[in-house]
Amino acid sequence: MLNVESQRLLELLRPVRRRMLGIRMTELGALGLVAGLIAAFLWMLAGHFFPIPYYRLEAVLLVLLGGMIGVLYPLIRRITPEAAAKVLDKAGAEETVLTALQYLHQDTPIIRMQRESAIAFTEAAVRNLPKVVMLSGFKRRLWVIGICSCMLAVTLILPNQMDGILARKQAEASWVEEQKQNVESMAEKLKAEKLDPIVKKPTEQTLLQLQEGLEQSRDVKTALDEMEKSMKELQKQAEPLAKRQAEAEQWADQMQRQPMLKQLGQSLKQQDASMLRQSAEQLREQVLKLTKEQKEALAKELEKLAAAMPDASSEQAERLRKAMEAAAKELQKQASDASADPAQLEAQLKELEARLAEALQQQQLNAQQQALAMQQAAQIAQAGLPMAGQLAAQGAALSAAWGPSGLANALATAAMPAGPGGTPSSGAPPGAGAQPGTGAGAGAGAGAGAGAGAGTGAGAGAGTGAGAGAGAGGNGAGVGNGPRSLVTTPRNLQGSGNVQSDQGAVNGSGGEVQKGGSSPMMDGATRPYEEVFTEYANEAKSSLNRSQLPQNVQNLVRDYFTEIQPNR
Repeated sequence: MLNVESQRLLELLRPVRRRMLGIRMTELGALGLVAGLIAAFLWMLAGHFFPIPYYRLEAVLLVLLGGMIGVLYPLIRRITPEAAAKVLDKAGAEETVLTALQYLHQDTPIIRMQRESAIAFTEAAVRNLPKVVMLSGFKRRLWVIGICSCMLAVTLILPNQMDGILARKQAEASWVEEQKQNVESMAEKLKAEKLDPIVKKPTEQTLLQLQEGLEQSRDVKTALDEMEKSMKELQKQAEPLAKRQAEAEQWADQMQRQPMLKQLGQSLKQQDASMLRQSAEQLREQVLKLTKEQKEALAKELEKLAAAMPDASSEQAERLRKAMEAAAKELQKQASDASADPAQLEAQLKELEARLAEALQQQQLNAQQQALAMQQAAQIAQAGLPMAGQLAAQGAALSAAWGPSGLANALATAAMPAGPGGTPSSGAPPGAGAQPGTGAGAGAGAGAGAGAGAGTGAGAGAGTGAGAGAGAGGNGAGVGNGPRSLVTTPRNLQGSGNVQSDQGAVNGSGGEVQKGGSSPMMDGATRPYEEVFTEYANEAKSSLNRSQLPQNVQNLVRDYFTEIQPNR
């Protein structure tokens, strides 16, 4: 328990301690501020040589942090009474106050006298405290702070070329994140689609792999590589399906050459299940009325179709082939044996109808899967092309798939909606255009390239039509708002001849004449639309088979003729 004098001495030292704490906080705060300014200046210099995100904000935080540490540090290491006593002793007490503190708990006469002397000096010091405990060297610190602040301000004001690099990196990071969300949205929409799981599964797996790849992408180029990989995978999925579709269409064309099977072939080509049922029912009714020779001819045709079956390795094709062969045998039996049971033939034809319906369903699934794969690939391409163009403009080395004639551009162009005149709104792939023409039916066009070419159509008749070039030399076909029963072919036709340039007059000595090729249409003839369509479609297909056009471009031409075919 301290006596009254000891407690009095400690109370007198409190204002001294507070004064000392304020001075120390000021001194260390200034020192911390200087340290923070120097650190911020060095960090700003680094930001001018290296792309450091938010380096300006971090420099300001360094200044604030240095000053805050300097101000708060004295609060952690508090001013003790002994430290205050030492300051008073240096001011003239000659260790009187510190000695009194050392003997606070003693109460001898000599110690009381010494304590009273310390109390008297401390009282006098407290009355004149600003002169006893003073802040020294503060102006010098202010000069240092001012100089450091000017240095930092210069680095803040000076333009920095790294800012452009940082902005580009941030934009690229934002773009990668946007692509992640875009692919996630595509996957969710695909999951919500009411499609057969067989159709959706391959595309869903590809999108899932793309999501994982984008999650691990460190920069835009890596993300574009992942997107390219997904586009190629989707195209790889679509190509065999497109090939099967083309083979199935050729097989259906072969079937249409037989009058009895023509309707069946059309239903398969148009993928119309109701039309297939009606055609099969009509076939069963007609077969019962056929002569012996007609039954034998139909049997031979069925055998040929069975031998030319596309995708013969699949189970579905094998079942269809067996059903055709069984129907052919039964027809031959019915032709050779007048007493044969017609019910057997009808049963075989029903079995054939069931197998054809199964084949039609498979074609529809293949078409859906192909369209879905190409649609998703086109969306990925359209999302990546703008960024690929920016990188290419900056001189970055990119894969050929992102070039002007690369895979991405071909996919994106093929998926663009048609603009005025039937052409893609921002550039169509070579040979896949449709140009406006007049007339209700077919027009002649000049094809571009050795495949399906963009043509110009002109026809006579009611309504407006659209002409499309196809083939070497280009035959144009048009369809308009007028009737499709009869169409008038134009008189000015451009065929597929060997066109030579005019070398001037022959001066009466004769010359070599180059004769133009033939057109599928008679000059100025009026013919049924169905016949006109068939000739132009066959010409376009033969041109496609002779050309080396990309598969997606060939699909565009086939889709065009599918849209304008009769009975649609």
